[in-house]
Amino acid sequence: MEATSPLVHKPRLASLAATLGRAYALRDDYQNLASAEYTQTKGFCEDLDEGKYSLPIIHMLHTLPSYQRGVLHNLLTQRRLKGSMGIEQKRMVLEMMDQAGSLDYTLNAVRRLQGDMEHELDVVEQETGVENFELRALFEMIKI
Repeated sequence: MEATSPLVHKPRLASLAATLGRAYALRDDYQNLASAEYTQTKGFCEDLDEGKYSLPIIHMLHTLPSYQRGVLHNLLTQRRLKGSMGIEQKRMVLEMMDQAGSLDYTLNAVRRLQGDMEHELDVVEQETGVENFELRALFEMIKI
């Protein structure tokens, strides 16, 4: 985008693009575990079936008491051996996430990154003197 910009003063977009990527990835991790709409279109907690160590899982592993971490490790190991998790196992993991505050932690991280994204866009707009309505609309569409 920088290279093809018709502006004389080329905007620096690397930081905006990196922040957008991080925000979108975390948003997807959160939605996969917490969104009923996501469940209807993609399936119930499919990231757990894939064995992804997303931010909610990592936070939970660092936050849970040791006896619950052992239960979680057993659930994750069973998933690896069977190739997926059953619905009850997924519900158990979600309960543990709730106890650990991992979904709230992830939601707050997404919102911080979304704020950072808007700040980065403000900087680009100030550098170029042009308001980017399309990116602002995109940011609104992906907001949680």
